[in-house]
Amino acid sequence: MRSDVQIDANGGITIPESLRERLGLRAGDVLVIEEANGCLVLRPSGGGEIEMYTDQRIEEFLDEEAAMSKTLGGTA
Repeated sequence: MRSDVQIDANGGITIPESLRERLGLRAGDVLVIEEANGCLVLRPSGGGEIEMYTDQRIEEFLDEEAAMSKTLGGTA
């Protein structure tokens, strides 16, 4: 997704609302900005990379959770 932003007089930018919502970014979150090969890279701080789960990966999580629950005597 491409969005054009303008740098204000203080060097700030506004991240478009649609991107903030999609990535779960909230006011007060800390971001890391880095230069890589002449480009700016902006990412959340502290949590490493954001992993976007596919439907298949979500199913794997659910299967693993059901297996653990069964092993522990619960119901899935």
